[in-house]
Amino acid sequence: MTFSVECARARAGMMAMIRQFFADRGVLEVETPLLGAAASTDCHIDLFSAAFIPSGAGPAATGETYYLQTSPELFMKRLLAEGFPDIFQIGKVFRNGECGRHHNPEFTMLEWYRRGVDLYGMIDETAGLLQELCEIATVNRITYRDLLLQSTGIDPLAVTVPELESFTEQQSGQKLSFATVTDGLQYLMAAVIEPGFDPNSLTVVYLYPREQAVLSTVDREDRRVARRFEIYGGGMELANGFEELADAAENRRRMEAENACRQQCGKPVVPVDERFITAMEKGLPPCSGVAVGCDRVLMCRTGLPSIDAVVSFGWNER
Repeated sequence: MTFSVECARARAGMMAMIRQFFADRGVLEVETPLLGAAASTDCHIDLFSAAFIPSGAGPAATGETYYLQTSPELFMKRLLAEGFPDIFQIGKVFRNGECGRHHNPEFTMLEWYRRGVDLYGMIDETAGLLQELCEIATVNRITYRDLLLQSTGIDPLAVTVPELESFTEQQSGQKLSFATVTDGLQYLMAAVIEPGFDPNSLTVVYLYPREQAVLSTVDREDRRVARRFEIYGGGMELANGFEELADAAENRRRMEAENACRQQCGKPVVPVDERFITAMEKGLPPCSGVAVGCDRVLMCRTGLPSIDAVVSFGWNER
């Protein structure tokens, strides 16, 4: 076991700082379910599922499928649509298959939403919190397009799959194939670009290609990009945020497109969350939201090299 009393104290202190940060700003703490009848349809995220079998249903009953949540996003947006003020949550989330130095299938996420705040206001607030938690003074900001152009010479808004395959072969000496441009760009980010980020700074990357919009709005000035950002501590992603998409029909279209992608990849289709769509039809106020990986932030705060060192029991200790 690598987790220590000192790290437990550091974690408790960090959680207290987070709660004080939001108390000072009048943001309400909420809790939402860990199990839901629906979940994220994101093709790049795999889920844990469980069967709910009512008492007395009998040994042959198959039950109803529920999913451990990969993020509290859909539930929290339903609260906002019901008139809740700015809200935050600290809780466990689950992603199947993700295990490594920076990944644990069960991890702690901080997520919050600010009404009337745009992409840039959310970047400022998130960077400010992470600077405080990670004790990092410097923040570098760059658009996704400029980052790719400066790092690789590739324009992510114009590149093709064959061009990405040719570039990665030249870089790695291996012939790789990508199903989509997004797959190739995500490989470049993980394998080529992220390891080069300044370890002593936070790096904010913003205005992602609209194909990577997930549930964020498309930029009003350049329709090729989405109002989405990520923040890195060194080469490790800490935060992923959006100016949130409120249009119910477009939310449904994107979820169905992700399910089509899941089918093509041989993954189980996830039910579209109809209660979430109904809430979006009722009306999501203009807002921005962000998710932060608390365990990774604690790694930055303590200088510990792996996620197993900052959780009480690592994946292989349970």
